[in-house]
Order: sequence, then structure tokens, then C-alpha cells
Amino acid sequence: MVSEGLRRLSQCQKVTVSVTGYEVRATRRVKVEVSAALLCQPESDTVKAEVMTFEDGKLVSREAADGENLWVYDVRSNSYTSSAYAKDGKLVADWQKRLFQTLRLRTTGATSFGLRILDDAFGTGLVSGEWLPWIPTATIERQETHVVCTATNPNLNNTVYYLNGDDDTGFDLVGATFEQAGRTGTETSWSLTIEKDKLPSDVIFGFVPPRNAHATAVDQRDGG
Repeated sequence: MVSEGLRRLSQCQKVTVSVTGYEVRATRRVKVEVSAALLCQPESDTVKAEVMTFEDGKLVSREAADGENLWVYDVRSNSYTSSAYAKDGKLVADWQKRLFQTLRLRTTGATSFGLRILDDAFGTGLVSGEWLPWIPTATIERQETHVVCTATNPNLNNTVYYLNGDDDTGFDLVGATFEQAGRTGTETSWSLTIEKDKLPSDVIFGFVPPRNAHATAVDQRDGG
């Protein structure tokens, strides 16, 4: 079911993934919000993305793939990195790995959760043809149009994938949730929604380093 939903999602050229929820850090409960937009037209060497992560209403990170370079900006340290996934206006052979795997490696938490969906549909997951739940060791159980993945490491957690459709017409992936328990109850709770053929109105797919921002790893000097 999930594999079919991801295949159908991969046929879309425009996708918006939104994550909302909270994380308990020490004794503080932090509200998290993530907006990830993807424009994917590899047949014309056009793939762009933009990811915004907010904690308690404040922007903490931004990732922008402008069609040639992937920029990862950390607001707290006012620093950014850059890596190329296209050259001379054309996607390189391993662009999926350079873009989606790099995004996931340089993000954590709710942001990584949202990006996993995009990687599974458009990135290396699509290339390999194999799907694994976000927690690879999880047991997988179908419950009508839901797929529940339960794991116990590092603590009891479950990922639920929500789909619309039936066995005759097929299934579309519309969202997911993740919850992880802790000593005092639920410590992490995220809810993800997927919107096909839609991009946020304010997406720009570009990056210009903010004032006094410093580069920690840059392949090319200029953002788009």
C-alpha cells in the first residue's frame, strides 16, 4: 500500500509536505512546524525544493535547492553550507543522492520526518524500488487504509501512514504521524499532510546569504 502511494506521489511535479506537532526536550515542550515544497521535473533537468522549520513560531533552519545547488542555513549560528546536485544547468547522474540524502543527513526530527516521504517517493527510495518504514526495525501492520509501523528502539514509537483508496482502484498516500513515548508520557508527536500539485504561495526556491552569515562548506559562491 505505502509503496503504491509513494509511486503515485512520484508522478506529481508539485508537492507540499507540512508537519506540525511538538517535542519534549528536558522539561520544555517545543512546538514544531515544517513546510517542505518540491518542484520535480527531472526530464527537463528541473528539480527545486525549499524547506522551512519553525520552533515555537521562530524560524530555526531553511533549506533551498535552487536547481543547481542545495543550500542549508542554520539560523541560530547564522551559517550555511552548499553542495551541488546539477552542473551547467543539468542534473548530475546521482542527483537524487546529492539532494535528498544530503537533506536528510543535515536535518533532524520533524524536518527529517517530512523529508523522508519526499526521498522515498522522488529520491533514492524510488530508484531502488524498495520501501522501508522510517524506523527500519519496525513491525508493519495494515489496518484498513492505514499502515502502522511499531518499534521499541530507542523507546516505544509508531509511525502511521494514511492512505485513500481501495484494493481495486489503488491507494494514494495523504499523510503520516509519528509518536514516541518517554518516561513521563508521549515525548514526540508529529502529524504530516501531503498536498499534491500544489506549492506554497511564498516559495522562492533560492538562497541569498543573510548579512554576516558565514559559510562552513561551499561548493559555489553564489545562490540563486
